[in-house]
Amino acid sequence: MKHLGTVSNLTKKEMDENLDFQFPRASAYDEKIKKYRCEAELVIADTWKLPIKYESQLNDDDRHIVTVNGGIVWGNLRRIDKTLQQVKKIKQKETTPAGSN
Repeated sequence: MKHLGTVSNLTKKEMDENLDFQFPRASAYDEKIKKYRCEAELVIADTWKLPIKYESQLNDDDRHIVTVNGGIVWGNLRRIDKTLQQVKKIKQKETTPAGSN
């Protein structure tokens, strides 16, 4: 999410409003290093879904460090960016008062 926001020039709020992770599930767990391998669907602006794979590992403070390692390739990033920019334009038009350009 942090890197996607940099690519898309979107705020955290805009990303939170338009990106949703659905059906997260653990597919493997390594107890020695407290690391989960997981899968989920990334839903972008309610328009399309992208299956992703990620890892979540607990650090020394028992906080999850998450790394996406499958599913989001460069072409997907461009499509996500394009979709989110279109949604942003639509929302800006909806909130702009009539007659002001």
